[in-house]
This record gives sequence, C-alpha cells and structure tokens, in this order.
Amino acid sequence: MSAVHAAAVSASIAATAVFGGSAPAQAAYPTDSVLVSYGSSNFTGTATFYDRSVGVSGTLKVAAGACMRVKVNARIAGAEEDFPEVSTSLKCGGSTTYKNYPVSLTATAPVRGGADLAYVSLYDQDEHFLALDSAWRS
Repeated sequence: MSAVHAAAVSASIAATAVFGGSAPAQAAYPTDSVLVSYGSSNFTGTATFYDRSVGVSGTLKVAAGACMRVKVNARIAGAEEDFPEVSTSLKCGGSTTYKNYPVSLTATAPVRGGADLAYVSLYDQDEHFLALDSAWRS
C-alpha cells in the first residue's frame, strides 16, 4: 500500500469514528396503545400515525360464542368529519373457548400531516356498536 493510499484510508477511518459511519436514524412515527374491551372479548394493539394514514395492528380476542369486528376511523381533532372507515371481516370465537386473530388495518387521512386522532371500535355481527378507545398522535 502506498503512503498516499494508507493516509487516505486512515483519514476515512478517522472521519467515520468522529462523524459516524452510518446514515442518520429516521425519527420514529408517533404511536399510541389501544385497548378496547367488551365482556370477555378485547382488542389490544398499537396505532401508528403516518403522514397520510393511521396504521392499527394488534390482536382481537373473541369470546366463545361471540362474533365481532374491529373498525378504525382516522380524524383531525375538532373536525366534524371522519376519514373513510376501515374494518376487519367478522371474527368469531370458538364454541367453547375464545380465539385470537391478528389485526392490521390502515385508515387513510389524505391531508398534509395526516390525522391526529383514531377511533378503534368493536362491533357485533349485527353491526351494533359495542365499545371504543381513542389513540392520539403525541
């Protein structure tokens, strides 16, 4: 290795040590936990607030003999109108035990900056509202 090449390698290593060798970490998206309970059934998960959507993921636990779905509405706090609602299909518990179902939904919020509030709700097989929790962009 020539003296010039060795000096260049040494300078590169020194710069990496001083300034960091990897790309800067991207800021994490804001999240909020969600817990919606109705009787022995519940949904536990996390709402993640992106620039133009809200992602909700977690687990729906449905009690024996029950059927329900999870619905998500994204909103701008103080606004009168919700963005389009998204929903899981109907999920049912077993005949004698509960069942767990993974849930992953994305509610659009097609405005600059996205939503700052999401409502996560449980509905029964007849589309009757059961319970809800709200998640906030922090």
